[in-house]
Amino acid sequence: MVNVDGKEMALATSYDDDGNLTSLGNSDSSGKEQGFWQYFHRNGELKAEGRLTDGQKDGKWRYFTSDGLLESVGKLFRQRAQW
Repeated sequence: MVNVDGKEMALATSYDDDGNLTSLGNSDSSGKEQGFWQYFHRNGELKAEGRLTDGQKDGKWRYFTSDGLLESVGKLFRQRAQW
């Protein structure tokens, strides 16, 4: 655990059944995802990145193809999209 802006945070990662990294970010002491997160395609390329607040997408999110090309950009406020 580290202290970020007065909150205890832990590095959170998830992997698929083959051991490939699927997500990387931070979780607070209650286990909710907070701050900057990244999600990955099975081939290791970045799939999406953006901020989470209490486990919900919040702010600018970028989505990528499995080839690593930028596919779309949008803003979300507590899951409500604005593309």
